[in-house]
Amino acid sequence: MENKNLEYYLGLKYAIRLIPYDDGSYYVDIPDLPGCMTEGKSLEDAMAMIEDAKRAWLEATLESGMNVPLPSTEREYSGKLVIRIPKTLHSSLSETAEKEGVSLNQYINHILSHYDGGICVERVVSERLEKTQFRYFDAFIDVITNFNEKTNYQKEHRITGRSKENIYLIGGKESFAA
Repeated sequence: MENKNLEYYLGLKYAIRLIPYDDGSYYVDIPDLPGCMTEGKSLEDAMAMIEDAKRAWLEATLESGMNVPLPSTEREYSGKLVIRIPKTLHSSLSETAEKEGVSLNQYINHILSHYDGGICVERVVSERLEKTQFRYFDAFIDVITNFNEKTNYQKEHRITGRSKENIYLIGGKESFAA
């Protein structure tokens, strides 16, 4: 295996994620390099800071002998995945695919796409709330949880104070006083 040095990794094009704050500053990270993140007072400052953070991250990882991940854009995938599953699950998936009038491959692809999409949305919302220090995170999660658990109820919520008591679930079993 080829021994790749710091300059090699610095030359690769890693995707950079920028999240602006209300005050004009930025949170910035490199998703392919876990923990490689920083903040800057301006866009220019954030971009300079992430280059420094990337260099430090790569140096520390190489010095420790750990593997440095390639950028997502550099990785190649065949699109083929072989897994082992219980016979009962295989049977259930096959029956459902047949009922839906699609191949088993199409059905599993559909399920995985929807699940992965949901996870991505949840991750983005969670990261956004974390980065902006959303003060009503617990109340927000309660509303989402109640929405998911009680989809047959019409819900309305508003957050005007500092506690869960300001969330109203119309038609739900739980309601909080104002």
